[in-house]
Amino acid sequence: MNISRAPLSIDTGEHASELDAWLWPLPEKARCIIKAHTQEIHEIFDFQRDLGRSRSDAAVVIFVSACSKADEPADADGIDSGAGVVEASAPWKLDRTVLPIQEPERPTYSELDVRNAEAPPRFEVKAPEKAPNVVIVLIDDVGFGATSTFGGPIQTPTLDKLADEGLRYNNFHTTALCSPTRNALKTGRNHHTTNTGSIMETATAFPGNTGQIPNSVAPLAEMLRLNGYSTAAFGKWHETAAWETSVSGPYDRWPTHQGFDKFYGFIGGETDQWYPLTRKDTTSR
Repeated sequence: MNISRAPLSIDTGEHASELDAWLWPLPEKARCIIKAHTQEIHEIFDFQRDLGRSRSDAAVVIFVSACSKADEPADADGIDSGAGVVEASAPWKLDRTVLPIQEPERPTYSELDVRNAEAPPRFEVKAPEKAPNVVIVLIDDVGFGATSTFGGPIQTPTLDKLADEGLRYNNFHTTALCSPTRNALKTGRNHHTTNTGSIMETATAFPGNTGQIPNSVAPLAEMLRLNGYSTAAFGKWHETAAWETSVSGPYDRWPTHQGFDKFYGFIGGETDQWYPLTRKDTTSR
């Protein structure tokens, strides 16, 4: 960038000395913009004078920032909104096919006076309209035909009521073990793909049985969270390798790094019923 220390050759009236002192570092190409906005410059300094200040660093910074880009041509696909904002010609649409959801491109401003500028709407990802609540209850050591919901002898009236108001799925393939079933259910992937060929305590270094869910496998909870859901897990976890469950981590495969905003329960496969070793997120409770 070429910097000129010569005074600005524009009619700035009573504010000439202030402008020369504060705006001399502008490149040559910005001078035409200054000439076009002389009136706005007067208003900024008059406004600061009314507030009892001789000059304003903030006003100058706003002015310099605007001038440094205002003379650059607008994007061919953009239009001037009339308020000094160059906007995209096509409306931005939230794309949920790629996660995390990308933020919209921020507008650029040519307006010099912040009082005449309008901020863009706050970007926030929310769950889609009428999105359902998702609750998954997984109970260990319960056969498919154990509950009355599926014709079993154990009376489960609450489960019956939920099933009567929804759907019954009868083609779930259990892996017959805790950890593999949990990881397969929460990711929708084969349990060997999630590296849980067996329970966490018997994990090995062989592929498909390391006990470490790979980064290439996305948990359902993370997909929901990135789509605006609030997520939480409670109770037994048993999806973290034994050597990763200490207070020093690593926490990559703990619930709060697997898509859940909150966790309250125990990390391992079992705990004392009277004195349970529970965790709140990653801390002991």
